[in-house]
Amino acid sequence: MGTNGRSKKFHDVCYKSLTDAGFPDRIIWMKEAAKTRPWMDLSRVGIVASPEGGVNAAAALLHHTDFYKVPISSSGAHDQTLSNLWWSEQWLGYPADEAAVENSNTTHAKRLPEKAKLMLIAGGMDHALNPASVMRFVQELNKYNKTYELIFIPDWGHECGSEPYALVRAEVFLKTNLGSRIGLGTYVTAISSQAKAAGAVLCDKTKG
Repeated sequence: MGTNGRSKKFHDVCYKSLTDAGFPDRIIWMKEAAKTRPWMDLSRVGIVASPEGGVNAAAALLHHTDFYKVPISSSGAHDQTLSNLWWSEQWLGYPADEAAVENSNTTHAKRLPEKAKLMLIAGGMDHALNPASVMRFVQELNKYNKTYELIFIPDWGHECGSEPYALVRAEVFLKTNLGSRIGLGTYVTAISSQAKAAGAVLCDKTKG
């Protein structure tokens, strides 16, 4: 949420409230930016992110479906009870309580819109995030008969979003659902820094 070097007051806002992810502010920023950038089409907003950013990419569709339309979530910790202790305890507190559950996408899977366009990418050899976190989210989505795409790369780890097959599928997913010239180069830029929770918001009016 936000950037490095924030004040204690800022951290107090996001403590035990990871689903916020700064989305209310980001939506305002993009709406303002679009006023002076005619190429921005806010009816077709995609978001690409990994690790904790991957959590936010999916959460954007669960909690702000009126704005975000096409997320790709790679190596996402969708079940915070399976996140690394050094990370989850920093933001969700110790001992774990209901905040870990409330801030998990698994808890809100039923909110996924009927015609949602969501891609999940997971690596079977992920050493940084238990891939079961993604699979628990998948299990909850299945429970509510939700539609999504799952790309599972058995022999890749935390950087599975940059695996060649995943890159190809992600490019097709973006082009199919955003209907733009956003291609492989844009996706690689967004996903190339997996360990830093890379993310990018994609929207333009270019068709074809």
